[in-house]
Amino acid sequence: MGRLFIQCTLLCLWLLVLPGCNAPQVSKIMDVVKLESKKSVVLPSTPNVNDSDDVDERKYNILNDQGDHLVELVENGYFRKAAILYDIHYDSFFNKKITFSDKRKKDSYPKYLEAITNYLNSDFYNIFNKLKSNIELYNVDPLLPLYWSDIKRDIRKIDSLKDDYLDYFILVNDSSSRPNFVVDVDYYRNALIDEFKYKTSYYFSDYDLFNGFSFFDEYPYDIPEKSNFIEGNYDSIRLKLKECSCDQLASFYDTYDNHIGAGESRLIGNLFVEKYVEVESNITEKNELLLLLEGIDIAKNKGLLMNDMKNNQVSFIEATSKTLINEGYIEFPVSVEVDIPFEHKEADLNGSLLNDIISKFVIIFDVSQASIKRRILGKDDVASQFLSGYRQEENPSYRQAIVDLRKVERGLASAQGTSCGSGNWGAVACELLKGISIGGWQNKLKVANQAYINTPQNVQKEIHKSYNFNVSNVDVTKSMTVNYYIIDRDNGNFYNSNFDTSENKSFQIAYSIRDDDTRSYYYKSEYDSEDDIESFEDSSISVTLSDLMRDYVSNIDKTEKFKSEKHLISKMLKDKNTILANNKKEKIIMKPLNDDRFDSVVVIYNPNGGLGTGFYVEPNLILTNYHVVEGTKFLEMKLYNGLETFGKIVKSDVRLDLALIRVEARGKVVELYDSNSIALGEEVVAIGHPKGLEFSITRGIVSAIRERESVYAVGGKKVTFIQTDAAINPGNSGGPLFIGDKVIGVNNQKMVANSIEGLGFAVHCGEVKQFLKEDF
Repeated sequence: MGRLFIQCTLLCLWLLVLPGCNAPQVSKIMDVVKLESKKSVVLPSTPNVNDSDDVDERKYNILNDQGDHLVELVENGYFRKAAILYDIHYDSFFNKKITFSDKRKKDSYPKYLEAITNYLNSDFYNIFNKLKSNIELYNVDPLLPLYWSDIKRDIRKIDSLKDDYLDYFILVNDSSSRPNFVVDVDYYRNALIDEFKYKTSYYFSDYDLFNGFSFFDEYPYDIPEKSNFIEGNYDSIRLKLKECSCDQLASFYDTYDNHIGAGESRLIGNLFVEKYVEVESNITEKNELLLLLEGIDIAKNKGLLMNDMKNNQVSFIEATSKTLINEGYIEFPVSVEVDIPFEHKEADLNGSLLNDIISKFVIIFDVSQASIKRRILGKDDVASQFLSGYRQEENPSYRQAIVDLRKVERGLASAQGTSCGSGNWGAVACELLKGISIGGWQNKLKVANQAYINTPQNVQKEIHKSYNFNVSNVDVTKSMTVNYYIIDRDNGNFYNSNFDTSENKSFQIAYSIRDDDTRSYYYKSEYDSEDDIESFEDSSISVTLSDLMRDYVSNIDKTEKFKSEKHLISKMLKDKNTILANNKKEKIIMKPLNDDRFDSVVVIYNPNGGLGTGFYVEPNLILTNYHVVEGTKFLEMKLYNGLETFGKIVKSDVRLDLALIRVEARGKVVELYDSNSIALGEEVVAIGHPKGLEFSITRGIVSAIRERESVYAVGGKKVTFIQTDAAINPGNSGGPLFIGDKVIGVNNQKMVANSIEGLGFAVHCGEVKQFLKEDF
């Protein structure tokens, strides 16, 4: 009834009073009426169950403004809706001054605003007080992980409620401080957070790291630098990891991988594989290497990282023949993809092959052949054109420019020749139009004349001629044969096998494309180039180490007994030499076969670098310079027939710069000169490998016999040398100096200076004989 009365009053005012009032007067009257109408309103004691933060907007007018909407909401128990309405229209309505008054419009609704505030504070108080009671229950030590989720939930609720409270403008607009119940619960919340903050490491040390849940997700305190925290606690973590199972390791890694460094991640991966092998070896009879591979595969599938697993003791050795490389049988590089985390070691094939390796398993990788074949499958002619020159042609636009110019000139002349008479208004008008016409034609004449000047009489045309270039279809095949050996040192077995692999690619190469071809740029992008072929040929073929090992595991019953390292290397040399012999059958012979002296000479490769010469003085003994073999005990060698062998130093004399090597492969023995008297001027021949040019021969004469200090200047009596002008260079050292078929000395050194030529020295055969007589 109250609202109906107000509405009737307003209607009467509208009909009787308002037509005679101005706008400010009307506004004042409306404010007074509304203020009086609210004095007797009874507010609801309970909120409406449908109250929410959603406010239905409406169009406001003089009869129903935002204040009316607020009153309506409060009277119907929609306190939250009313609070939001107040916030939305605070600046545009409620904080505006009442007409002809210093009061704000919000001052017209004190009872309603108080009802909204009381309701919201009461509602928040009840919720905050309940959360405070919950937090007080958590005041026990220690706080078990069982309650962490409840604690996190209540802390989040408090933070959310605080935000919700501050979101209500009506609660914070006129308040300089928060209510006591908000401050109170905030204190308890912060105290609880501080408790967890300062005891993080304590709770972490007792936490089950392998339960599949992240400590960081469960813990009530949000640790800011999680990776740093893990790193700081990794000593205790590592102890737990060593005691857990493979599944627990995988669970830990899956849970914390975002917070673990790469180094620690790889240690976890290594530990996983070790534990897998340890556990499985107790319940199965599988080969240990097979278990190792299985463990690695499982670890990879779980996303675990690994590094060099030296503890699992698998080493990889590359031992490809230097002869094959030097003589061009290895035409492209071969890379081994070490796709399993084993130690990778490169080594030369010599007697110390396994000396520095303590691994259970050793894999030796030897490329026997890597050849490239190009085949021209076809050749096609492609028609194209090139720019051969230019010719002059009449420009059609020039003729048109002349026509246009003449047309304008005629138009101007016609305008200028128009007669208008005189003496009347018609003549005046005619003269005026005539002037305008002449002006227009003059402007057109300027344009036409400029076009005529700017248009060339002739134009230059390109002359194209036809020609053909060639396109060859090239097929390139890279094929490779690999021998490999896997040694199980614990069980004393080894396995030998080989495999072939190849890569093929087709190319289209364009030849004889002219630089002035009109489409040369297109052709260069359309066809391959020689560089593309060479890039393919120079690229390596990759062999995965895991494939070799799996082949071994699948053929475990075909292993042989590992007798000795020497026996293994002998077998490897035999395999190498078989491949070499087969390759030589297909290779053009470039070496002379009419000088038997070459059969006694060998190339000596020092593993530390460098190359020298040696020759057979016994079927299994090779003589060379000490400085050729200095720094090593075992050496790889190559005979003139291309076969390879290895040897061990058995005797040396630093003063004489001589060394004796016992060799695996037997060879042709030289005959030493049978007299200590050598005539000056005798023709001599030096055989060696100067600057790496293997099996070279040079001639000269005996220039003198001299006693000189030892090359090493170690004291003792002088050494007898033969001076010769035969060309001797680095690589000749240790090689024989022949008179006829007999060796008179061991090539040793050359004096080098800008003004010196032909001064070479060889250790006298008398010194050599004395050295050979001495016991080993």
